[in-house]
Amino acid sequence: MHALRPSFLSSSPRPLLAVLALSALIAPQAWAQPGLAGSWTYAGDAAEQRARERALDQAVAGFPGMFQGQARRRMEQQFAPASSLNITLRGDRLELRGGQGTLALTVGGPAVPVSGPNGSGQARATRSGGHLVVTLEGERGSRTTTYRLGAGGQTLVLATEVRGPRLEQPLRFESTYRRR
Repeated sequence: MHALRPSFLSSSPRPLLAVLALSALIAPQAWAQPGLAGSWTYAGDAAEQRARERALDQAVAGFPGMFQGQARRRMEQQFAPASSLNITLRGDRLELRGGQGTLALTVGGPAVPVSGPNGSGQARATRSGGHLVVTLEGERGSRTTTYRLGAGGQTLVLATEVRGPRLEQPLRFESTYRRR
C-alpha cells in the first residue's frame, strides 16, 4: 500500500477521492518516450493558469451554493501543479516524486492500492496512443493524466481529466513543466 497525503473536500460535497491529487506527480509516459526521466519544474504561463481557473469555476458551478466557496478552495489546492517532479525509470518501472509523496508503478502492470486521509483507491499506468496514461480511481471519482513530452524533450505537458458524481462535466486542464 502506498501512503498519500492529499487533502480534498472533507464533507459530503467532495466529488473526488483524495488520492486523485497524486496523479500530478506521475509522469509515466517514460516507456513511450525515454527522455521523460529526470527533474522537471513547473513552467505554466498566465494563459495556462487562467484556463485552469476557468475549469475550476465551471466544476464548482454544479455544487449547492453554500458549498461552492469551500469546494473551490479545496479544488484549487488539490489541482495546483506540483512545483517540481522527479521521475526515475527502470524499464517499465517508474518512481514518481513530487510535492505530495512518492509512487511506484509498473506501466501495463496491475493496479496499485493507494490511500490517504480521505479514502483509498487504486493507481494504474497504461499506454495509449504513444503516451503513458495514469489513472487513479476511487469510490468518489477518477483522475486520468496523460503525459506528453514536447519541444525537443525540454517540456512535459500533463493533460488531466477529473470525473466524479458531483461534477456535471469532467474537469480538464493542462500543466506544463520544463526540464531542470
